[in-house]
Amino acid sequence: MKIKLKDFVESLTVEISGREEWLTAIYQGFPVPGDQVPPIAAGSVTLRKLGYDVVQITGVITYEPFLQCSRCSDSIKWPLKADIAAICRPTPVVDSEKNVLDLRSEELDDYFLQGDEIDLEPLINDAIYTALPSSILKSSEDGKLCLICGEDLSSTKVCSVGETPKESPFKDLQKLLDQKR
Repeated sequence: MKIKLKDFVESLTVEISGREEWLTAIYQGFPVPGDQVPPIAAGSVTLRKLGYDVVQITGVITYEPFLQCSRCSDSIKWPLKADIAAICRPTPVVDSEKNVLDLRSEELDDYFLQGDEIDLEPLINDAIYTALPSSILKSSEDGKLCLICGEDLSSTKVCSVGETPKESPFKDLQKLLDQKR
């Protein structure tokens, strides 16, 4: 969603219902298994002008994408709540000799205007992806058992829900070794 700076004077609050077309790119990053209902992101974002062309963006977005369990790769609906806090400012001057942006250290986390517009899609996308845990394990309340397969999370065994053991591709070689003994 792109918002023009001239469309608001001091502040603007944008409600996100989850049905906005610009969220499609975000939804595509989280495949929905089988016949499950696709989850939607919702929340609100407030844009507040700090100067003529510098905008503070704050808000919260919630989303429950399907993620893969780190142990068994089963799909898990994982609730996320992402706080948004960013500054959007004009694109800094490009050093024409080096063809690079000249950024100060305080600008490294900022988003930049595209002309006179603020694009919320990359900001929301970044907030959702940075809210993802590094390890996804659906565990019991005490944190000891996998809720998908019931396996003890401290064990080294990777759970296999609904899978039948596959025959080893080395089964015939093992027979040869057994015959030699």
